[in-house]
Amino acid sequence: MKKWIQEKLNGVISLGPRTLPVVGSIIVISFLILLALLSLYQFMDAKYIARGVSVADIAVGDMTPFEAKLALEAATHAFDQKEFVLQFKDHEWKASPPELGVSFDVERAVTDALTVGRSGPLLSGVKDRLAALLVGKRILLPAAVNKETLDAFIETQMKMIEIPVEDRIIYYNTKTKSFWINAPSNGKTISRPTLIQDIERFAEDHFSTGILKIAITAEEPKISEREALIARETAEKIADTKYALVFEKKKYFLAKNDVLESLGFVIAKDRSRYYLLPIFKNEKMKDVIAHLAPDINRDPVNAVLDEGENNTIIETSSGINGIQINIDETYSALQNNIVKSPETEIAVFETPPTISKVSLEHIGITQFLGKGESNFAGSPKNRIHNIKTGSSKFNNIFIEKDAEFSFVKILGAVNETTGYKPELVIKKGKTTPEFGGGLCQVSTTVFRVAMYSGMKITERYAHAYPVKYYAPHGFDATIYPPHPDLRFVNDTPGKILVQSVVEKTKLTFLFFGEHDGRTVTITGPKTYDIEKDGSMKAWITQEVFKEGKLERKKTFWSVYKSPSLYPVVKNPYE
Repeated sequence: MKKWIQEKLNGVISLGPRTLPVVGSIIVISFLILLALLSLYQFMDAKYIARGVSVADIAVGDMTPFEAKLALEAATHAFDQKEFVLQFKDHEWKASPPELGVSFDVERAVTDALTVGRSGPLLSGVKDRLAALLVGKRILLPAAVNKETLDAFIETQMKMIEIPVEDRIIYYNTKTKSFWINAPSNGKTISRPTLIQDIERFAEDHFSTGILKIAITAEEPKISEREALIARETAEKIADTKYALVFEKKKYFLAKNDVLESLGFVIAKDRSRYYLLPIFKNEKMKDVIAHLAPDINRDPVNAVLDEGENNTIIETSSGINGIQINIDETYSALQNNIVKSPETEIAVFETPPTISKVSLEHIGITQFLGKGESNFAGSPKNRIHNIKTGSSKFNNIFIEKDAEFSFVKILGAVNETTGYKPELVIKKGKTTPEFGGGLCQVSTTVFRVAMYSGMKITERYAHAYPVKYYAPHGFDATIYPPHPDLRFVNDTPGKILVQSVVEKTKLTFLFFGEHDGRTVTITGPKTYDIEKDGSMKAWITQEVFKEGKLERKKTFWSVYKSPSLYPVVKNPYE
């Protein structure tokens, strides 16, 4: 019977030579159709995570990445409300995951979930999708612990269970005036790596929290007795060294007490060797360096300019860079030299002067425009002082293009607090002492340089009577804040630099800027109607030409009364 059944079965499934190719073709076509259907399914399902995929225990299959991200963020938010229990002997602390620095990489988990069934060859993807559908596919939600956050929790909540190691260190005994080595002791600390590993394991395992047993790591001193003895010998050599900070060949020796108070040691490592590295403590030594600033620092000195050939600019005195001590760099250099050299160069910042021939070229000031001079020979010392103080207010100032210059505005307040002394001024029918007497010497000289430079004068007044310091008469300008004032307009193509120079009893003002080819003719001053009582009249004319044509002409008239009408009042300040 068994043989018969076998023969019948063989007869059913036996394939003749004609039927074998047909069956094979049907199998191949069916397989290709199946692959096409699976490919179409993959294409139509491209926006969704494969069915059966979960992240941790959160099912994300058939979700878009955005939906999966929202689901996982909701789960992590719920996890943040839970608590870990940290135990050490009979001590216990509770902490939420954020307090321990726990965070999750949701983006990475969603990306990993989306790649299920989409990576590698088509058949491999089909296999992964079928496996996820039939038995499920679990993706890990990566967790991490921020060490700084964890350290902060330990520092504030659990510090009492840690004992810091006491390493060998060198200190200076002020009573015995010698260096000592302290006695070392072992310490113990919470094992951060172990604690982090346990927290991450709990977090990644179904968003769970639990009891964390705190592991303690014993710490031994790193510095051996031999290394401590070497460091003490180094400290003694440092104490006997005369350290000096050097600048421009001048030496500033450090006081021994400053060296001793600044000296310290830090633990350093060279391969497997721990040793004590000598340092100068930051705060103390930087204070010592800073105290040298008044002797080192200096402001930049501007160049003094004058007229060169063909209205060019020359430097009669070159500018000098300003210097400011660089405390941080000097400290670093001293630190580096602590065992190398007793002398350290002081590092400085250099600041170039604002005014120099080169710096002016960058802003278009390349030519000499004009010069005005006056002589104050015979002036009393207070008047000389006021002239020097007042003229300094106008030295190295700029007048912008098309701006109207106001002498009184730039001069500012004139009183004892601004550096002036009492001297004679013409005021209310009297010649009386007042702070700032003599400043008209400055305004007169500015008036002259403005005239010679071809400026458009918009306000100018002569003195009440002829003053010897302002000869030739008719070429003066009186001022008294707030009025009268001396004003003119800068109608040159660019800004103007003003410089003032006092040499012995001569005051000079110079204008530098950009020449527009103008030429200036000054006629006068001419005096007339001169009377025996000293009264007189005068005039002076300014003519400005451009390309040979007269552009502007203005005559300034002066009427001087007799000096006898303005009696000198006794100086109440003498």
